[in-house]
Amino acid sequence: FLTRICLPRATTILKNLVLAADEAAGRVFNAASGFHFNAKNIRGDDVIKGTPIPDLHGPTGDKTIECIDVSFEKCQDEAYIEESVDRLVNHSGDTHVLLHALDTSKLGNRTPSHDCLNRIEQKYSKEALTILIDACQFRMSPWRIRDHIKRGRHITITGSKFFTGPAFSGAIIVPACFRA
Repeated sequence: FLTRICLPRATTILKNLVLAADEAAGRVFNAASGFHFNAKNIRGDDVIKGTPIPDLHGPTGDKTIECIDVSFEKCQDEAYIEESVDRLVNHSGDTHVLLHALDTSKLGNRTPSHDCLNRIEQKYSKEALTILIDACQFRMSPWRIRDHIKRGRHITITGSKFFTGPAFSGAIIVPACFRA
């Protein structure tokens, strides 16, 4: 779903800036890169973990997703985050940046701050930047979810011991303009 939003043309390169990947589940980086994160795909077919998903990278394996991971420690410098987004947005004309922010990790950390996200959103158009909030494990209030959606951000969630839900279940909450 997100690749369809972020990759409107076959020539568009998605630059996925994953903040604090070291605070998230181990499979996040492979998934964010458009790679298989397990030895079986969604249909139950055997695949090689860590290899490109053909529908996302094309049959020849052309790279359409470039994933950049920033450690939680580096994320403490919000100027660094803003500079990274700026560098990626201005890198070339046919890129789209997906800023993968973290809202309440297993250790209780959040990055970037609300103010930093607001500054970034005010600087760039929706054509250049999409913000994805990683709220997996659902450790956030309904009010924060509502606020993220009002601001046009997408939110990933999973079933968890905090929220209940089947093991390995997941969903994406999208702003109203994307609903069918």
